[in-house]
Amino acid sequence: MVNIPKTKNTYCKNKECKKHTLHKVTQYKKGKDSLAAQGKRRYDRKQSGYGGQTKPVFHKKAKTTKKIVLRLQCQSCKHFSQRPIKRCKHFEIVLIESCAGKMVDEMIFSCVCCGGPGCCGDRGEGPVGGGIDNEPVNVVVVVVEPGSQRRKMW
Repeated sequence: MVNIPKTKNTYCKNKECKKHTLHKVTQYKKGKDSLAAQGKRRYDRKQSGYGGQTKPVFHKKAKTTKKIVLRLQCQSCKHFSQRPIKRCKHFEIVLIESCAGKMVDEMIFSCVCCGGPGCCGDRGEGPVGGGIDNEPVNVVVVVVEPGSQRRKMW
């Protein structure tokens, strides 16, 4: 089972960035086949009429899994890049947990309870302002899907 975080700090190749930035991670999916493609038009023309199957149909499939391709979108310039990873039977994109066990907001990669870049338990700081009139906010959002287990990534 492979767990990938929803955000990843990696290099952006776009000419606007050319540096390490935060990227949103999704899984690549193949698009729908076009009916107007030349090969499809040729195949449909050959198949039409009487005569049965005209082209060979492949039956000797060897692989049981596909290689996973990650689709990375840069948060600063919105550029997309793709990164293949190894084969696996089970693949998930999950939230990241900080080392103190608190949930981390996946979009801004900061601790939900203190607003800092890491976990407030590491620095020994308490919650900081951010609510109405800069009052301390002590809310920690924990998202756990039914039937799934919370575990640390690293």
